[in-house]
Amino acid sequence: MSAKLQISNRMLGFGSGYTCWPSTLRYDATRGVFVCVYNRGSSHVASDQGVYMRTFDPATLLWSDERAVSLSADAPTGYKEKNGLVITSGGDYLVLVRRTSGLGSDSTSGTWISKSTDGGLTWANMGQLQVGGSASNPYLGSHLFQTSTGRLLLHRTMETGATSIWYASPSDLVNWTSVGGDRSLLPGGAVSTNAPVEGRFFEVGGSIVCIARLRIDAIYSLNMRPCYSVSADDGLTWTPWQLCSPDATEMTNGNLDGIANPDGTYDLYWSSRRNQPDSMSQIWCSNVTGAQLLAGDLGRPFRVFRGAVSRDFGYPGVAQTPDRSLRMLTWYDGDATDTRVYYALMRPYTDSRISGYVAGSHARRITSATRV
Repeated sequence: MSAKLQISNRMLGFGSGYTCWPSTLRYDATRGVFVCVYNRGSSHVASDQGVYMRTFDPATLLWSDERAVSLSADAPTGYKEKNGLVITSGGDYLVLVRRTSGLGSDSTSGTWISKSTDGGLTWANMGQLQVGGSASNPYLGSHLFQTSTGRLLLHRTMETGATSIWYASPSDLVNWTSVGGDRSLLPGGAVSTNAPVEGRFFEVGGSIVCIARLRIDAIYSLNMRPCYSVSADDGLTWTPWQLCSPDATEMTNGNLDGIANPDGTYDLYWSSRRNQPDSMSQIWCSNVTGAQLLAGDLGRPFRVFRGAVSRDFGYPGVAQTPDRSLRMLTWYDGDATDTRVYYALMRPYTDSRISGYVAGSHARRITSATRV
């Protein structure tokens, strides 16, 4: 099976002047819908920021109404930034909700975990995240992940450059343990500007790899490079962070998401502004084996989509139905005052000469967009 883009990308539109971008896109096998969780507010940093979600029915190709991912009254008010989504095997939704006094600062009110058992209709605040008995805040877009054993993982990076991976039991969503964080193999070593941020996790056989973008001189920079760390014991210990290959001049340098294929390969979707004369944004795709992924080899990406407006672009999310009849890709594009969430749908076609999704055939260049 391979897949062509048969339905053009479309826009999840809101009123002019609002910003929204996806935190995570996942498929809910219990209810048979895609779930997109994103952040929205009147500006990039505003007191009315909130975390919201919509579901997409692959049978009707329609989105649900917007729903807020809420917390109970004991959480502080103020800026509420997007964070990661996990859908458990039992169909529960877990979302990290970060309250902060501003963007680009470690001055925060903390991070909570919110849980829904009814497909996002209602939410319960499970509590503020604790490490070693003290309230702590995962900073810079901490994506949530659940391993096949049920253990929860997230990647945490502070403005100082300090980075670590946290793990917790699914039966205790509040108390976490911090491990890893060795940056000695990165260029320049463990300095504040060498910060792996917004890492994504992939489970490959009995190991887990976390791939992040290495912030070298700014949170969002043309000098970012991808880096990785690997755990062979379900997230309890991690190898030192090191640069991915191939060379950064040929590699994308933004946020990423990916999806596993039945043939053991992985399709990775990146955002990048590297090597573009006008610094405009793009979405790239590469197809790699599990062995490549564990070795930090991200393959040779090709450009899927080039943004028309934004220089701060990305956060791609990807998910597909269990029968692989429909794959969805989300991303955001825009500027600081008017940003939109886009999505593209890809359907497979039968070709006896091809097994699995093949990079280059299922993600053709996207050229147009319409507002929903």
